[in-house]
Amino acid sequence: MRYTVDLTTNRDFLQIFGTTESLAPMEVPLAFQVRGGSEVLLALASALDEVHERIHSVDAQFHDSVEARNDFERGFIVFRPGEVPVTCMVHRRDVVLMLGRRQVGSGPIALEPLRAAVNAVRKRSPKR
Repeated sequence: MRYTVDLTTNRDFLQIFGTTESLAPMEVPLAFQVRGGSEVLLALASALDEVHERIHSVDAQFHDSVEARNDFERGFIVFRPGEVPVTCMVHRRDVVLMLGRRQVGSGPIALEPLRAAVNAVRKRSPKR
């Protein structure tokens, strides 16, 4: 799965293009736009990095920690407040992403490809 994150077409908007997984055997195309630009990008990058770290922590401690097993079985949420809040809901390995009040795509996202695309744009973006 590959994602494209666009912040240059209109700096006031963050756009995400790609595909999401669904319960169907095929991926679903994704075209998502949210107002907020670089502020949303930074919050999204921070949230995705935390999700990545927590998933790796759960993997490392799964057999030794009840808390890690609970995080895997029951899931967890990573939230970044703001004008456009960023919410990542994780259950097992499925990550559902919400920006503001809208879900990005119609199913789980692929964490690592989206994280890589967001971090690439973040590195290229001028600091405010």
